[in-house]
Amino acid sequence: MISTGPKLSKIPRLLGTLQQHKRLHTGERPYHCPFCDKTYIWSSDYRKHIRTHTGEKPYVCDTCGKDFIRSSDLRKHERNMHTNDKPFPCKHCGKTFNKPLSLKRHERKHLGERPFSCPDCGKTFALASRMAEHQKIHTGVRPFACSVCSKCFTKSSNLFEHEAIHSGERPHKCTECGVAFAMASRLVRHQYIHSKFSCVLSVSVVLGFHENVVGYKLPHAQHWHWI
Repeated sequence: MISTGPKLSKIPRLLGTLQQHKRLHTGERPYHCPFCDKTYIWSSDYRKHIRTHTGEKPYVCDTCGKDFIRSSDLRKHERNMHTNDKPFPCKHCGKTFNKPLSLKRHERKHLGERPFSCPDCGKTFALASRMAEHQKIHTGVRPFACSVCSKCFTKSSNLFEHEAIHSGERPHKCTECGVAFAMASRLVRHQYIHSKFSCVLSVSVVLGFHENVVGYKLPHAQHWHWI
């Protein structure tokens, strides 16, 4: 009598997996989306894609009720929004992250990696998003326009700071003396007055050359001393 134990019962499933694996080599993609031109090797990927057309979201968060197309998206949501679980620690400083990608981006700071290079000027960046922002300098694209004066900016954060000029808001307050500013960059420049450096010639030099102060390449350096 032929055994039909647990090992033999797995054979049909294993053969099916092997058949799907062979498609990686043959290029066969038998699952065709009826809504668009996309095709898939795996039936599971096909079913997930179909949900983007039908709007079906079968995976529901028990805590807040938000629903998702993929179970993996639900797990990420629960980890990021409700459990605050951060299982991915940085081996250099111990800081933890909720996603492997976030950890990878962070570790570039320790390693000095800047894998994204601007094709126009060669400047390198640790994040692709920073390079994309930088490239607007070359393209001249300024998609963020002020609704009051129509001045345009490359970054939404710059537009937000600019609009404070029109509204009169001064949300950036100096913790040393209480003076408030509409723009964060103005606060940074102001704070050099309270910094460790003092110029015996003119405090205005600090404001005019604040980037050099940070880099310790000071104008007329013989006149600078520690407070």
